Amino acid sequence: MSDIRNSIQEIYIGLLGRAADYEGLSYWESEIQQGLLTLEQLRANIVNQQPEYTNGLGQLDRLHLVAELYARLFSRYPLSEGLDYWVSGGGSGVNADQLVLALIDGASSEDREVLDAKVAAAQDYTYLAFNDYDRDQATATVETVGGTAEMIFVEDDTPDDGLSIPENLVKALVGDVTVIELDSSVQEINVDDERFEVVEGQLKLKDGHFLNAESEESVSLNLTVIYENEETAQRQIEVVVEDLDDTVDVGNISFNPDPPWQVVTATSVGDINGDGVDDTGLIARSHLSPYPTTISRVSLNLDAGESAPTDSDGFNFQIDQNIFDSLGNKHTMSLYFTRAQEDSSAPEAALNIWNLVVRIDGYDVGNPKGPGEDASEASFTLQFDEHGELTTETDATLLITNWAPRDSSGQYNGSLMGDIDATSPPVVFPYLTSSNFVIDLAGTTQYDEFFSIKDTYQNGGLGSLSNGNHLYLLFGDVEIEDGAFVLPQLDGEQGTLLKQHTLDSQEELFYGDRFEYAPSGDPNGDGIQDLFIVPETIPYDVGVPDPSDYQFYLIYGRTGTWEPEIALDSLGERGSVFFDSGNPDANWSVTTVGDVNGDGLDDFSATDRAGGSNAYLIFGKSDGFEEQVDLAYFSQEEAVQFTDVEALIQSAGDVNNDGFDDMLMIDITGAAHLVYGAEDFF
Repeated sequence: MSDIRNSIQEIYIGLLGRAADYEGLSYWESEIQQGLLTLEQLRANIVNQQPEYTNGLGQLDRLHLVAELYARLFSRYPLSEGLDYWVSGGGSGVNADQLVLALIDGASSEDREVLDAKVAAAQDYTYLAFNDYDRDQATATVETVGGTAEMIFVEDDTPDDGLSIPENLVKALVGDVTVIELDSSVQEINVDDERFEVVEGQLKLKDGHFLNAESEESVSLNLTVIYENEETAQRQIEVVVEDLDDTVDVGNISFNPDPPWQVVTATSVGDINGDGVDDTGLIARSHLSPYPTTISRVSLNLDAGESAPTDSDGFNFQIDQNIFDSLGNKHTMSLYFTRAQEDSSAPEAALNIWNLVVRIDGYDVGNPKGPGEDASEASFTLQFDEHGELTTETDATLLITNWAPRDSSGQYNGSLMGDIDATSPPVVFPYLTSSNFVIDLAGTTQYDEFFSIKDTYQNGGLGSLSNGNHLYLLFGDVEIEDGAFVLPQLDGEQGTLLKQHTLDSQEELFYGDRFEYAPSGDPNGDGIQDLFIVPETIPYDVGVPDPSDYQFYLIYGRTGTWEPEIALDSLGERGSVFFDSGNPDANWSVTTVGDVNGDGLDDFSATDRAGGSNAYLIFGKSDGFEEQVDLAYFSQEEAVQFTDVEALIQSAGDVNNDGFDDMLMIDITGAAHLVYGAEDFF
């Protein structure tokens, strides 16, 4: 008898959104108990004869009916998979007025638990209210069970209901965000904590941010969804910060990198100091001060088929780029390209002239016309030749001389101001005296094809934690007192710090998330393991990049005490830097491939991972390489160049057993090639 009453309450909750009144419940229960009526007939009676249903759920289309039934029965809206199933998928054949029983019968264990709680609350109210039954109270009784149906869900891959992130992890992922879309699609999702963001459906910490459990056990986040119809939905979630064991074990060494230190990777690099014990390469991150934009590189094609706009305020093309001030605040720089009006005195020349106006956050950033006056318009003339190339008379490096960074309200934000002296040369990072910076347009063309952006780059970044990488070499034979040491205090006996620049500043860091280091074998044949280093990004520079900006390094192993710090821009006899002046935009991956030419020295391959499909096989040299090595000038006896290579050239061992190591290559069509080693390679 109790099961019948519960089933009747389920139908009331789903179709009418309330607990049944005592008289109605008793009547339906008696009819079903006597066999005069079934639950299906009760359902049909409500949907066909009760105005409360026909004027309510009966007015909804299929999509909104499914959503409302889920909310009434299970206190949640259906996720997209369930919604699609009942609206247009396998469940779409169920009649709309029969959906309530189908959903009840197919409820998951979690949904069944919520529905059972609603039924229990409904039964209590029906019998306690008796003749004092109030429809609004009956509705509120079942609505409040299980919580309010949310439009926003955040789920992680843990089995429990709580959300958490590990401490001291940059860009830590909280979970996947799902938003219910009923009347409109999602336009954007905002988080009230500026350290977090939602990107491609994932809630995570922004780059450069991490949380520490000792100072912040949990955080409350408010997510706001803005739909395209301008309606909004909100959800508050609590995220627990996991207190992890920060101890890192590297061979026989153990240490605890207190925040803001974070160990990223720790792997063996072989025996690089020749003591018979393998050593360890360790990448760690630390606090990084803001680094303002000093150069913006923009390379694009301006459509030669465009006409000058008729509107005096018009322009042909606009591109926007994020740049950063000395406090690490992000700003939007807008570049407006306008085809010049025809010049009757020199009509042919005018066809190859474009005007460029630069604004930042909507403000002018040129030199003022007089002392004490506001910035004027930063305007530049671009002259192209008959081949669509920037002419030699046009300087592709443009100087922005009067940028005074502002906040969102238009007030100056306290960062470095612009230098109003128009004759000032570009300032070179890190010796900034103003917010002046350079726009480099090298590679910009005017061809008769669509407007296209070839490449953009700027060297500024946020002022926050863990944006940069330190690379340490830890020697495996070192005995550390108490089994611990502090990373920045290596003395050359315990290990050494490798940094990218000689300057003792934030430029010592390797920027970016990707950073490669790997054993290189012994290319110089001295019997000690050497090391490859491949930074993710190029060093800071102002003006046209030098070919050596895109490079990789070979550090030679050696016995004895090392320097506490080694700067890659001044290696001397400690190593070599490799670059390709014929392929200045290369982004290298490097690996050892064994002894391909059989001379007893390890050889290695360097492949352009930036899509240049260019690769080199470089033969070892018994006397080592020069400090600066341009691959474009190697002889055939020193290196072999390959083209149309899709992936890093790998060692295949001695496949044909001829005493020479062989290589595996993949070309741009995806075909694999086995290339045999030989004494005379070509």
